[in-house]
Amino acid sequence: MTPSPSAAMLLVDLAEHGIDVQPLDGAIRFKPQSAMTAALMERLKAHKAELLQLLNTEQAVTELRQSVERFCKDPAWRSAWEQRFKAAQYADFASLRRVLDIVIDLAEQHHRRHDWNAFASACRYLHRLASGQAWDGAKPITEPDALIL
Repeated sequence: MTPSPSAAMLLVDLAEHGIDVQPLDGAIRFKPQSAMTAALMERLKAHKAELLQLLNTEQAVTELRQSVERFCKDPAWRSAWEQRFKAAQYADFASLRRVLDIVIDLAEQHHRRHDWNAFASACRYLHRLASGQAWDGAKPITEPDALIL
C-alpha cells in the first residue's frame, strides 16, 4: 500500500503543531497530548494504517526505490528520457539514476530525523525529477561568460 499524499501531509501538520508521532505495536503514540486537536485526531485515526507504513523508515524508503524502478521499467518513460538526453551534453541514464538515488538518500535522512516537511518535499521532488517535470521546466544551461581574474 502506498500512503496517500494526505497521510504524508498529516505528518507535516502534526510536526507543525509540535506533535511527535511514533509507531508502537500497531498503534501510533503521540506527544504531547495537550497539542492534539480534535481535527488532527480525526485525521490520525482515518489514516492510521497509512501512517504506520509511512513511519517505518525502511518501508518508506523501499517504496521510494520501487517507485523509481516502476518508472525505469516503463518503455514510454525510457523513450521520453532518451529524447531529453539527445539535447543534453552531460546527462544520461546513469547520471539520472545517481541523482535519483541521492534524492532517495536525502529523503531517508529526513525521515530518520522525523523532519516530515523535508521528507515530503524530497518525495515530491523525486517524483518531479523521475517523471521529467523538473527537467522539462528547467532553463537550458548555457556556457558561462569567461571570468576575468
